[in-house]
Amino acid sequence: MELVGPAGVGKTTLAQKLHRVDARVHVGLSVWGLPRARLIRGALGLVPTIVMAVLRRRRLRWCCGA
Repeated sequence: MELVGPAGVGKTTLAQKLHRVDARVHVGLSVWGLPRARLIRGALGLVPTIVMAVLRRRRLRWCCGA
């Protein structure tokens, strides 16, 4: 799970409290801590989406929400 939101809303505080309750919850992880091969595989998985958006002249959305 990833906590996302504006600065100062308590994401880190919430994550730290969850970690105190359940040690399996990790705090302070980032995508840059992943192995390079996994980052590359994830980036390559986006290529078809980007190509189709360019071909259809559509903007990519940052989020899937309504």
